[in-house]
Amino acid sequence: STVAKLRHVEAPRLIHLVRGDLDWIVMRCLEKDRRRRYPTADALADDLTHHLNHEPVEAAAPGAMYRMGKFVRRHRFGLVTAAALLVLLIAGVVLSTWQAVRAKRAQQQVQIVASFLGDMLTSVTPEQAKGRDTALMREILDKAAARLNKELGDQPLISSWLRQVLGKVYSDLGEYQKAEALLVRALSERRQLLGSNHVFVAQTLNTLGWVFLERGSLAEAELAFRQALAVREQLHGSEHPASIDALYCLAALLKAQGKAAEAEPLFRQVLALRTKLLDPDDPRLADTRSALAATLEALNRPADAEALLREALSQQRRSRSNDSLAIALTLHNLGVVVRTQGRLAESEKLFGEALALQRKLLDKDHPTLA
Repeated sequence: STVAKLRHVEAPRLIHLVRGDLDWIVMRCLEKDRRRRYPTADALADDLTHHLNHEPVEAAAPGAMYRMGKFVRRHRFGLVTAAALLVLLIAGVVLSTWQAVRAKRAQQQVQIVASFLGDMLTSVTPEQAKGRDTALMREILDKAAARLNKELGDQPLISSWLRQVLGKVYSDLGEYQKAEALLVRALSERRQLLGSNHVFVAQTLNTLGWVFLERGSLAEAELAFRQALAVREQLHGSEHPASIDALYCLAALLKAQGKAAEAEPLFRQVLALRTKLLDPDDPRLADTRSALAATLEALNRPADAEALLREALSQQRRSRSNDSLAIALTLHNLGVVVRTQGRLAESEKLFGEALALQRKLLDKDHPTLA
């Protein structure tokens, strides 16, 4: 008690301080066998120094836990700092993982909502409406487009999805100016959110490329298609369906530019890849044959083109509804190659079928019908 008072500590605390190393050192000094005592006063002093420096003492029983405890006591500040950093690192990983999971869930929810809205809004397109009155749906479409900026200005992920959907629908309706404005904005938002090399960016580039093509902005269309192709090949490789679709778009653009000789090998490459990867009755195979045939007609090879078109038409009638714009396009292309070969009566009949089908499916002001 007297010593504790002089050291300004309570007696239990003093007992705690002298236990352990000091017990071992004192007991070693009191060993009956002189060979087990400290050999010199310096050895005793060294052990006391070890104790004061929180290092293992020679007198203590050796053990991994004892040495570990001394190491921790000696490097307490560094270990506390390291532990704090480790806790912060773990917390950061947990937080970032949680945020990533939240972001993924949010993106999945957006995809579900966008898919639902897309299914609803695309009911106004010619392929879905099949000649029914779509005035009400067009009004909803216009209102949805008008409300995007006002109500979703701070939700770029959702607004970019909806702009993509609305832009595609307007493109199918032949309202290319409205489609272009929506898709240009969607492309900007997606690039800011996702970076330039993302599947959704390539999707918007492809859709926008078709709008440019239909509007006659061929240079802009080529840039969009080439960028979409580069992104998709980088992400998926050249034999992925998305990459093949992008290659098809580029071939169509070259054909529209009057570069049929450059378009032909691309269409043949697309046809070979789709034949390899797709079911024989997949409508994309027939669409490719029809596009390749139009290219061959431009190269003054109407007989080869006719054979491809008849094969495509047969396949389209097996794999698609008879009320299909793709069938109308193939009928039109077949009418062109038959006319080129001088069979005017047959050509007139094919053009009449194509026109009747388009009138059934398209609005009277649709540019394709004109």
